[in-house]
Amino acid sequence: MAGDEAGLDDFLTAVLREDPDDGTAAAPLGVHLTAAGWRVPSEFRAQYVSDRRFTELDDSLRKGERVLVDSAARNPMDPAV
Repeated sequence: MAGDEAGLDDFLTAVLREDPDDGTAAAPLGVHLTAAGWRVPSEFRAQYVSDRRFTELDDSLRKGERVLVDSAARNPMDPAV
C-alpha cells in the first residue's frame, strides 16, 4: 500500500515536480500523505494527543488533499485520480 512505503513521498513529489500532470504519481502520493497523517496521532484518545501531533495530522491531511484536488483539476478524466 502506498501509505506504508518509507521515502515514497520524496520520490513521488520529485516525479510530480517534473510532470505536474502525472495523475499516476499524484494518486499514490495523496494516499501516502493521508495515510501518514493518520499515523501521527498515535493509539491514544484525542484528549491525550498533543497539539503538535494534531498539527502534524492536519498538515499531512491537507497536503494529501491538495495533491489530489490539484491533480483532479488538471486532469478531471484521469482514472488514476
